Amino acid sequence: MPTLTPVLIAVAVAATAGAALPRPLERRLAGWGLLAYAFGAASVGVAAGGDVRLTDLGGPSVAVDGGLQLLGALLLLAAGARAWTLRPPSRLAAALVAGASVLLGWLARPVLAAAGVAGDAAAVAIVAAGAAVLLLVQRAVVARPMLRRVAPPVVAPTEPVQRAAVALAIAGAAAVILGPNAWIVIAGALCAAAAPAVTRRRAPVLALLAAVGLLPALWFMHTVAGPVGLRIATIADVPFSPAAESLVAPILALGAFGFFGIWPLGRWGSRALVPVGAALILRLGAGVPSGLESWQTVLVPLGVLAAWHAVLTDAPDEAVAAWAWLACVTGGQTGAILLATAAPLLVVGPAIGARVGARAEVWGRRAAWGLGGAGGAIALEAMLRAQVVYAVLAAIALATLIAISGHAPEPAR
Repeated sequence: MPTLTPVLIAVAVAATAGAALPRPLERRLAGWGLLAYAFGAASVGVAAGGDVRLTDLGGPSVAVDGGLQLLGALLLLAAGARAWTLRPPSRLAAALVAGASVLLGWLARPVLAAAGVAGDAAAVAIVAAGAAVLLLVQRAVVARPMLRRVAPPVVAPTEPVQRAAVALAIAGAAAVILGPNAWIVIAGALCAAAAPAVTRRRAPVLALLAAVGLLPALWFMHTVAGPVGLRIATIADVPFSPAAESLVAPILALGAFGFFGIWPLGRWGSRALVPVGAALILRLGAGVPSGLESWQTVLVPLGVLAAWHAVLTDAPDEAVAAWAWLACVTGGQTGAILLATAAPLLVVGPAIGARVGARAEVWGRRAAWGLGGAGGAIALEAMLRAQVVYAVLAAIALATLIAISGHAPEPAR
């Protein structure tokens, strides 16, 4: 993505400020704008590859990418302008969204300039077509609301049990994220996997799935590693053959999948454990990168299906977790880290609000959308590099979710 740091900063600011916009329409405009801009910028980054100048690319592709970036900037500007005129106004949030839109439009200038006359025509066409499509989507979801999932009743655990489960999850997550050795990492993951069953008094499906995937992966990695050992710092030096990587990668992914709390295993886990799943893939998967790449045709559709399940159940937090999974399995490491940080903030927000106050919950959710916006932009570029069709399907799912929920970003309280 060209000028990656300024773009990500502007996207994060726009997403955070967009979470403070007071009405669903403005939040939807901001969400659509961020998605359109991120798609155009990610596509340019994939085409350029960091080695080719935009002027060497040219053509209709760059024109379309520039048009998407312009459309995104204009939608953000519209969101900020509408919020500014509300009674009562939300002036600070509106100013930040509008300022971010101006900065993003400025950063898109080289793309439009490289496209030349085609860029001007594409910009006009995309802005018009984009407005028409968004209007049709909005009317469609109003006329036919999506299915809503009714959560089964959950028996609230006693306070000591709840505290023990939270402590177990935190200790396990710390071991996975900070552990210097694969043995410690997997032991921590198994501890974290047991926490939802303790809290919810349900069958330990997540713990069993984690054990089925992670223990064979650990045994196989230990057997192959030999004198190299399984220190995280040297795990990339383990002499795996291509066949061995193709064997280890799917069982490692199987053990990590449940931690993301997405369909079809969402009811057995918790999206607060997304950092555990991401750390497992990013840290242990460094030893089998080509294996994960060879299994993308299976792993990526799982994330896309989860993204569409989030649409059908109106669950923005599941969408964030699904995109974190997609970033992990397509090589978007930084995006995965940002999304994995955002997911628990969305989950624990109500608990923070109950204990600390509503303002803390609001700011926690705003921070989550800022992290999620920046991480999603990186994840989108990684997906476009790996699986273009699935990246488009995931982006359409996100656009639809924004239309039906108004939770992208989350409303202020």
